[in-house]
Amino acid sequence: MTGDFSVGAVGLWIENGEIAFPVEEVTTACSIDQIPKGIERAGSDLLFHSSVVSPTFQAAEMTISGRRPARVQRERPGAYDSF
Repeated sequence: MTGDFSVGAVGLWIENGEIAFPVEEVTTACSIDQIPKGIERAGSDLLFHSSVVSPTFQAAEMTISGRRPARVQRERPGAYDSF
């Protein structure tokens, strides 16, 4: 067992401290032992709506891949269509 994982996520893309656009069908990948070590900031927005929860947090390093929702691509064409 390596401790590496990938998981699907939804949320908000934050750029220069501002919410840039919503993201969905995003895959995040990291080593499980590196996440707590790499958290630079954590929000106070933890809400219990399911059995798996997390507040907003800023990680020093994490691999992210996916696409912006089509409606966002129409509103902001070109920028970050894939990431």
